[in-house]
Amino acid sequence: MYFKKRITAIAIIGITIFTAQSFTEVTHEEDEKPVNLKILPKDISEDELHHVMREY
Repeated sequence: MYFKKRITAIAIIGITIFTAQSFTEVTHEEDEKPVNLKILPKDISEDELHHVMREY
């Protein structure tokens, strides 16, 4: 009986954590600029940067 309660509690906690993580939203700031650009210009657009990085 104790074992079943413990397994049920662990399952409920696991399901709760899994559900909570699936509903969290990752925020992406619009003002984020690439850093540590040694060769590429600092004012490169995001599309151009992704294009260059895909080429590698």
